[in-house]
Amino acid sequence: MNYALLVASYLRFGPAHIKGKSQALSQALVDSIEEHGGEVRFNKGVKRILTSRKGEVCGAITEDGAELSSHYVLCNVNPLTACFELLTRDHVPEWYLSRLKNWSAGPGTFNVHLGLDCSCSQLGLETYENFVHLSTDLNKQHESMRHAINLNPQSVTLTAYNVADDEFSPPGTSCVVLIVYAYAEPWLKLRPNEYIKLKHLLADKLIRLAETMAPGLRNHIEVAEIATPLTNIRYTGNPAGSIIGFDESYGSGTSQLNLPVRGPLPGLFLPMHR
Repeated sequence: MNYALLVASYLRFGPAHIKGKSQALSQALVDSIEEHGGEVRFNKGVKRILTSRKGEVCGAITEDGAELSSHYVLCNVNPLTACFELLTRDHVPEWYLSRLKNWSAGPGTFNVHLGLDCSCSQLGLETYENFVHLSTDLNKQHESMRHAINLNPQSVTLTAYNVADDEFSPPGTSCVVLIVYAYAEPWLKLRPNEYIKLKHLLADKLIRLAETMAPGLRNHIEVAEIATPLTNIRYTGNPAGSIIGFDESYGSGTSQLNLPVRGPLPGLFLPMHR
């Protein structure tokens, strides 16, 4: 049902892109918080979430030792970090720990970011998001990335940023990204030299697949950056580099498709990792 609603919304309203890139969204959030009397502290990571004798959250301690009092804490780190590092295991109810054991990390992504020396229109790209599928068997595609690094990709998503925002890059240039879902486990098993070899090999395969929609794409590449699920782990700290949090599955034994936003203690919310 979740995916059906997502697809219906996409087909009805189309994709949305933040003008000014992701920093514009961050700044808009800061502006809104400050307009409503809030305070934003930069470079102040949270060291610990505080709890009361009643077992409710009551604030947090920052890395520089400042203590902040609050009846509510919205924690956007993954639930494992929240429970075992910010709260510590002793403060987490056993029922919630049992629930966490039944959940596994969802997929991350393999991304190929490309800076091009031509416009999107020169490559025939007139749509913001473009999907290439060589097979309609999506279950097979999903399983192939779960257990191994699929060097024969059957699909790729090509996002052409400049189609949505013509100021995304300097005139006469464009930026696109090629994306496929990927699980971290196969990548974690590789030796460093194997990792480098395979990520470049897969990137080349995705570029070749994308050229079925944008002929000559590789001839216009000026800059290329490749990111694997391990890149996601490094920059986000998410288990297995997942971009969706936990895998969406009724097989978790919890009778729920997603982990609830409401955390294990009164006043604690985990909004980013459902």
